[in-house]
Amino acid sequence: MLGSSLKVFLATGATDLRKSINGLSVLATSGLELDVLSGSLFVFCNRKRDLIKIVYWDRNGFCLWMKRLEKETFQWPADFWQAGVFGPTFFELAARWPQSCSTKRPSDAG
Repeated sequence: MLGSSLKVFLATGATDLRKSINGLSVLATSGLELDVLSGSLFVFCNRKRDLIKIVYWDRNGFCLWMKRLEKETFQWPADFWQAGVFGPTFFELAARWPQSCSTKRPSDAG
């Protein structure tokens, strides 16, 4: 699954992260006409930008990853869906969030 051709779709703006796997996959499928069974990662962030969820299909079922920041916030695009192709470096960075990602402390946020 983790290859240099892996696609990562960011749901820019705020998403209601009370949703879980079913609700988030419906957002990707119906609203954006994307194939959630493709093995691509679908990444969502909440309004406060202190929580992200990543949904993907892995062989026989959905997986859901969640990362919550206690004192900082994620820098998150505000406009429309963007797709990118990330290699393993993306996951190396994600494993070290928030140290390796661009974040702001709530007092620094505008």
